[in-house]
Amino acid sequence: MNMIHSKKLVTAILTVTVVSCVQNDRPTIETIELQNIVPEEVMLSDLTSGMETVQLETRDDCLIGQAGIIRIDSTHIYISDAVTRSILIFNRHDGKFTGKLNKSGRGPGEYLEITDFCIDPSAHTIEVLDRGGRQLLIYDMSDLSFIKAVSLPISASELIKKDGMYYLGTHGVGNYIDGERTNSGVITYKPETREFKALFDYVRPESENRVFWIKGLTESPDGQIYFSQIWDNALYRIEENAAIPVLKVDGGRKEVPDRIKEGSYEQQEAFLNTSTHGYMFYRLAYKNGDKTAISFTDGSNPYKYFHYIQAGDKEKLVKDIIIDYIDGRPRMNLMNMVIQKDDIIVLWTPYTKHDEKTEAFLNSLGMSSEDNPAISIFKIKP
Repeated sequence: MNMIHSKKLVTAILTVTVVSCVQNDRPTIETIELQNIVPEEVMLSDLTSGMETVQLETRDDCLIGQAGIIRIDSTHIYISDAVTRSILIFNRHDGKFTGKLNKSGRGPGEYLEITDFCIDPSAHTIEVLDRGGRQLLIYDMSDLSFIKAVSLPISASELIKKDGMYYLGTHGVGNYIDGERTNSGVITYKPETREFKALFDYVRPESENRVFWIKGLTESPDGQIYFSQIWDNALYRIEENAAIPVLKVDGGRKEVPDRIKEGSYEQQEAFLNTSTHGYMFYRLAYKNGDKTAISFTDGSNPYKYFHYIQAGDKEKLVKDIIIDYIDGRPRMNLMNMVIQKDDIIVLWTPYTKHDEKTEAFLNSLGMSSEDNPAISIFKIKP
């Protein structure tokens, strides 16, 4: 349920490679059956315990041109801006602008692009993944000063850091580790030993080397990391240097045939040009105790987005979420939801065309088309 920003990303979501786990003897795992679950609308209050909206301060030096990645901690909101190639920082509680990390360039301590970034409160750092420059840049969280850069021998597009270990999502692009080619969707990096390790043994031919812009890595509220990738209906838990399958999704009659999942790019693209594609890209968006949320697409035209939500022995297939905290009850755009730990985050852009109910909500906040976005945060029920 990460934020998706363009039709290009939708195309990417529908053209990612299949992966195979390094585990040869897979344990028996739970299978989620979607065949007989009827899609329905749900009220957001059924899933969350309240709504908090923070309107971001609007000033000439902090205008957001195109919001990208959002990270929120207990004190600040961090938003990457694709237009200025910067990270804008706002107060978590009142939305006041507090700073900007703007180091775009080719010199020391500078990045070509902010492909992803993470906040490490224990190290008091902001860490930027620069895919184009193949580097990881580390900055001090207080004054945004440059600390150091780490050269990466691989191309990566996603970043999670846990207990000093880096988990790098590659979107299946071809990389080389110690001279061996890999299309592993996840590669780990251990700074102490400078060791890079592919967690999947999948390899595409040299001629089939592409970047697919999807998000596959997820971190749960308890710090556990999960991974999922299109054309593969298994969902994995990442443990140190291993990917362990924990769930499997069965789409029934809407499941993509195995011959397509295991086929060449040409076969997959020909399949995607048909009028109905079926369910694909099962992403483990949230897992905490007996609560699970899996997002996926239905490739029929136009594309549809769904969430499978399970709490104990109850399960739902969600096609729309009604924000019943707001007068008029607008529908949440499932494509633009972000789940971070135990928060559901929605970015409201006043300069984007919305439905009438959402427009009425933005008007109630006194927002105009020239204002910075507002952010609503919904706490997932324990």
